[in-house]
Amino acid sequence: MLKRSWIASASLLALLLVLASCTTPATTTSPAATAVPSTPAATATPTAACQALTTARQVLTSLAAVGNNTTVAEVESMQQKLTTAINSLETRIPGTPGPGFSDLQFANAQLGETLKDVPPDETLGQALPQLATIKEKATTGLAAATRLSAVLKCAL
Repeated sequence: MLKRSWIASASLLALLLVLASCTTPATTTSPAATAVPSTPAATATPTAACQALTTARQVLTSLAAVGNNTTVAEVESMQQKLTTAINSLETRIPGTPGPGFSDLQFANAQLGETLKDVPPDETLGQALPQLATIKEKATTGLAAATRLSAVLKCAL
């Protein structure tokens, strides 16, 4: 269990580092303005992909910051937002998504698996091994997002 928690923490840290390297110019927006609408693949552009990637990075950063008092339901909600951002990102990437995108999808899938059998009203403090795993998966996702941002040439 301890080894699994450590691995989860390390993966989350790596994911955070990847996403931290992909930034866009700072702007002030309302929470409603941060939603990423779906774009048909025919109009996919690196700029649109970078915007969607920024949304995914924001969600992963939030996941990496979860604490002992965060409920599983709150994490599930964040994970659903991440899934939506990843699906939007997939439609916006010009050409083939590549391994960075696949790694991001995989980290998200693993996060979903981690939460699968944990009661939604349980706090992460009550499910301590899952807390480390969640942070690990978020870190893994952030690392994948950083690699993808380099491929897409997103502004740093």
